[in-house]
Amino acid sequence: MRTIPRCLDTVPLNSVAQAAPATAVRPSVLLDFEMLDQRETNWCWAAVSVSVDLYYDQEADPSLCRLVNRVLDRNDCCRETVPDACNSTRRLSVALKARGRYGRLYSKRLSFKWVRGQINNEVLVPIAIKWSSGLAHFIVCRGYEYGPAVNRTDLHICDSENGNGTYPYLAVANRYLGYVGRWSHTYVVKTG
Repeated sequence: MRTIPRCLDTVPLNSVAQAAPATAVRPSVLLDFEMLDQRETNWCWAAVSVSVDLYYDQEADPSLCRLVNRVLDRNDCCRETVPDACNSTRRLSVALKARGRYGRLYSKRLSFKWVRGQINNEVLVPIAIKWSSGLAHFIVCRGYEYGPAVNRTDLHICDSENGNGTYPYLAVANRYLGYVGRWSHTYVVKTG
């Protein structure tokens, strides 16, 4: 029996609306984005925000634990043995704000066409997957494959706990990794 990934977030997320950008029809795009591994079981929010920041600024601080210290208002999360209180869930929006990368939040999944437009403009798309338990996990879409003639709409996903993969859009939207989890929130990041 599979278990739901442990990087979970129980904090409700807020929403802000924005119009989708225009998109060009291209068969596939894969951004040169690398996701850091989450050092602790509940640090997907830190891995996503630091990784996104590093994509746009190679000189950015690559430390997850320093971001966790900042967000949790602590100073002990970089120890070799991380205190249990540091292995905590947080909203991705808080971590993105701490790194200066928060743009907007939609409290829904957005269309494949919208995601394609973001990727075509070299904008990563962080996503919240909400499990049936009410907990969440954060991932990043870094590319797509599009084939209208064969009805192909795949997303290239980076996951700090489960690794990279290519999945059909509807699988990410409704049953990520085969679990009872759905794409619940979409983040727009600041690129500059």
